[in-house]
Amino acid sequence: MKKRVVFKKYHYRECDSFADYLERMAAKGWIFKGWRLGLVFYKDQPRKETYAAEIFPEGDENDKRPEPNTQEYARYCEEAGWELVDSTGKFCVFRKIREDAVPIVTEEERYENVRKAEWKSFGGKFFLSCFMTALLYWRLGTAYYINYIFSDLLLLLLFTWTVLFAGELFHFLGFIAWIVSSNYRMKQGRRVFYGRGNRAVHIWVCFRNLLYFIFTVVLLGAVAAFSGRNSVFIVLIIVVGFLIFSLVLTWIRPSREKNILATLLFVCIFPIMVLAISLGIAEEKKGNETAAGEQGEVIETAYGSGTVEIEDSIKGILGEAARYSIFLPEAEGEELKNPYENLVICYQYHSSWERILNRIYHLYIRNQEEPPLYENVWQALEVKQSNRKEEIVVRYEDTVLYFTGKKDLNKDQILFLRQALDL
Repeated sequence: MKKRVVFKKYHYRECDSFADYLERMAAKGWIFKGWRLGLVFYKDQPRKETYAAEIFPEGDENDKRPEPNTQEYARYCEEAGWELVDSTGKFCVFRKIREDAVPIVTEEERYENVRKAEWKSFGGKFFLSCFMTALLYWRLGTAYYINYIFSDLLLLLLFTWTVLFAGELFHFLGFIAWIVSSNYRMKQGRRVFYGRGNRAVHIWVCFRNLLYFIFTVVLLGAVAAFSGRNSVFIVLIIVVGFLIFSLVLTWIRPSREKNILATLLFVCIFPIMVLAISLGIAEEKKGNETAAGEQGEVIETAYGSGTVEIEDSIKGILGEAARYSIFLPEAEGEELKNPYENLVICYQYHSSWERILNRIYHLYIRNQEEPPLYENVWQALEVKQSNRKEEIVVRYEDTVLYFTGKKDLNKDQILFLRQALDL
């Protein structure tokens, strides 16, 4: 028998449109048999069928096939003249088998079932998007701003959750408007049609799912890019494994208990794989840092000889940031008990966006209350130093510098830093 799979998704608020679609397909000779990856139809003689797509309130989103409680509900419906074709989640599709069949539920019961099921289907995503967006913007308003603003990956994360929040908010407001409209129709004694009246919501749901998938792939791809070529294959296995796992569950349609168990096992295995990737990243990064430490660049200037090592750096569309370990030249007549007494840690931020630099500068000067002794030697727009004289913040037109570790820098050491950092 000829079979056809249609990749078409209906939401709980669209159960009437779903039933109408199945009836149109039956009129063309395609009879609905159930779900498996998509909507499965078998070719037969064109005929007139009457379907009812109902919401079973005791169903669960983890249901891939009719569960015992669904089958018990189906026996009750069969006595009323309706035969269960298939079910998934809270959706139950019935075919009319008697001309004198009575409605499965009242209009009031149907409305309550649809309303509750629709809210449960996206309410969790709405609150998650609210929480994540609020958390990211809160972190952007704190000292974490520096970590976010130069990382294209974190900016992508922020943009993605902002778009998701905006879409979920639009979906939520549309749902509230639908409730108000439906309540008004019910009070007037008119029937509520559960159809695709708001096409924008349907488009948004499809776009949201695509956005989740794209961002997951981009995020894993970024992890692979940072961790080296070997991890690309690991990330590829994770992505392919996740897709295969989802497709297999949809194909074999396990019972609710087995579906939950399989999902939990997969969720437990997935973090272990991510941990393995992280350990690989940390090991490789440690090796790179060791190599960088052994190959620190020696800087010869008129103000002495020192060493500059790039410990970390990041470059994004809004600018770049770097962290240096700088061993300053020894001052004339200076005797050091420990070579690390001349170590300066420098954080350098470069951007063409003045607003970004101003924000970074003001984050650092909260604890810097006085100008340093040799302020003019820096030839900067502004210089601040902490009371303990261990921290200095320097503001240039397109650069902000933060130094820590060495007390009371003298003129030659400042001039060495300027030449070493090309200021």
